[in-house]
Amino acid sequence: MSILSADYVKQGILVRTLTKGDIDKDSYISTYRGNLICSTLGCEAKLVFSSGRTKHFKTWQRSDHSANCIHRFERIKTGTGVDRSQVANVTASEERIQQSLKNAYFDSTLTNEEKEKLKKGSQ
Repeated sequence: MSILSADYVKQGILVRTLTKGDIDKDSYISTYRGNLICSTLGCEAKLVFSSGRTKHFKTWQRSDHSANCIHRFERIKTGTGVDRSQVANVTASEERIQQSLKNAYFDSTLTNEEKEKLKKGSQ
């Protein structure tokens, strides 16, 4: 759920409440970056501005909303990176590696018409 307003806080003092129409990418970078918090009373979760197709505020990745905040959500721990449980380690001979590189280079130099001819010829 996108957040439609944010409080602009400077040195711990509320300066003003912003809506998505009050801010753009340039003003966010020059003025507001690092100084936006959730506008729900009692919540001090840090926010960032997203200036994509639809402007909105979103929760900073390392900040959580207070227990009574309407924007609160539970973070689900997930593993990041590559699932290595199904990976098999194999070794290839130097000859096999060189042949694979030659084949890859050959394939990269073919035109689309030549590739089609080769496909038809192998069927």
